[in-house]
Amino acid sequence: MINLGQAYLARGFMMREAELPDYLPMFLEFLSILPNDEAEEWLAQPAHVLEALEQRLTERETYYAGVLHNLLHLAKRRPSTGQVRDLPDYRDPATPAEIDRAWEDAPINFSAPLGDASQPSALMTRLRAAQRDARDQAKGG
Repeated sequence: MINLGQAYLARGFMMREAELPDYLPMFLEFLSILPNDEAEEWLAQPAHVLEALEQRLTERETYYAGVLHNLLHLAKRRPSTGQVRDLPDYRDPATPAEIDRAWEDAPINFSAPLGDASQPSALMTRLRAAQRDARDQAKGG
């Protein structure tokens, strides 16, 4: 990644501080300033990663797989299947419904008592004390 960042700077391409050199939209923007042959060469380097992403997006049946497919076409190179197989296997067995259930927040009941209903909560105690202080100050005391 350091080499990529240095390549950006050497060609006058400036990154923002919060961006990483391998951020795909920024990488593609960098390629847009290069001559076609050089851009194809740069795009071919991460072809195995693009291929893996394309496969995973295809498995999820998302149209975004087409973006990666076209990038590989522009690179004029398909990686060998060995390179793709060597990447860590990322399989998310969860369906969208399972993901939604896992991330769903519990419903909030604003009328439910906080903790032990027989004892005032710390928040209620502070609010009541603040109200008393405000009344005392208003009375001049």
